[in-house]
Amino acid sequence: MEFKKVFLIIFSLFSLGIFFSLMNKNNHHQKREGIFSGDGVKPYSRKEEGSEGELKLKKSAVKPKILVHISGAIRYPGLYEVSFGTRSIDLIKEAGGVLSQADLNKVNFANRLRDGQHIYVPFVQSEKTKRNVKENEKEKIRKRGV
Repeated sequence: MEFKKVFLIIFSLFSLGIFFSLMNKNNHHQKREGIFSGDGVKPYSRKEEGSEGELKLKKSAVKPKILVHISGAIRYPGLYEVSFGTRSIDLIKEAGGVLSQADLNKVNFANRLRDGQHIYVPFVQSEKTKRNVKENEKEKIRKRGV
């Protein structure tokens, strides 16, 4: 009888450990903190849409929410719901930061975001790519006879 109680307790603890481990694994993708974390910025989820497809904005005493799309050399590109007035740097942080191939000289980190805006973080072009683009442009000019 004592053996059954000990076995039941150990089995219960083991089951709870597996359960919490799986729950933590599922929450990892939703949180997306990584190196950076942004305040008031979260990935957009269709779960917050009404039956007619209208976005339900949570009543906030601070700022209304807007939708912004970010792509390019970003760790987690996609559609994000952010507070009105959020800056590009905050969105980039929430999207996991930039990749090592990002061309940061072409991004305005201080830009205030607007609803429906698309932020593109370009990749750095290698010297070979730059030469190929210039050669292609010269070839097009020659074909036009200019």
